[in-house]
Amino acid sequence: MFIEEPEQNLFPDTQQEFVYWLLEIMQNDKKHAAIITTHSPYILFALNNCMMGGLVRDNIPEEEVSDFASHSAWINPKLVSVFELDNGTLRCVQDEDGIIEDNYLNTAYKKNSEEYLELLNYYEDEE
Repeated sequence: MFIEEPEQNLFPDTQQEFVYWLLEIMQNDKKHAAIITTHSPYILFALNNCMMGGLVRDNIPEEEVSDFASHSAWINPKLVSVFELDNGTLRCVQDEDGIIEDNYLNTAYKKNSEEYLELLNYYEDEE
């Protein structure tokens, strides 16, 4: 399957649910593979949840597994490849465990929140 920009016209929660749904289906029917292009940090965060779940599933008590929204989509990170295209250069953004690097996700988050956090310095809560 080739899926281009699945985040189009989807709220962040729905983007997350889409990733969980897609991975769950793919794990139940192992005949499929997917290539997804995205600019959405929500898609990447959801994918990271699934890969982290795949790493730690054996450490989570059985009665707590269903507490995690991604539990049915947990996947071995070694089955996933995540790349960034930057100025014509393709670069893997996963660490040695297969998780999307903290620095990569933090950069995306920081870029979107820096100005807001700076503006908070001038906010005065009126009581």
